Amino acid sequence: MRPSRSSNRWTEACARRRSLPTARSATSSRGRAASFDLKRFEGVPLARLNEAQRGGILRILELYAGTMREEIAAPALAKVREAGLEALHFAWAGSLARGRPHYFRVHGPTALVEYDNTQDGANHVHSVWIDPQSLFGRDLLKAHYKGAH
Repeated sequence: MRPSRSSNRWTEACARRRSLPTARSATSSRGRAASFDLKRFEGVPLARLNEAQRGGILRILELYAGTMREEIAAPALAKVREAGLEALHFAWAGSLARGRPHYFRVHGPTALVEYDNTQDGANHVHSVWIDPQSLFGRDLLKAHYKGAH
């Protein structure tokens, strides 16, 4: 049986988190203030990481992009690369243990990727990739929580 993409992202993110220096925890999407600022980045700036660690974060983004159609994924990854990996920040909140609530974010000027597994005993994942430069409307994850939970 092939692991799910969600499981791959979680495993990859945990491995990457273990390799990063300790950073301030992010606040889960559920705990965000109503005035979430897409230009304020939280977590460890990738500019402070070594090449292998930055490569690990890029791998997480590639795993996400792998769930998109190629005509969407290729330009999205290109925008991230053009802006520079050092412009991204990585934040983690929660446990590194499987089955425990956790959240991570990769955030920069051209991408905000969130993986939120904090509900139902860490058995209910919400995951998004948005382009802050092309956002037209609202915080989709926050809207989902308000309407569906």
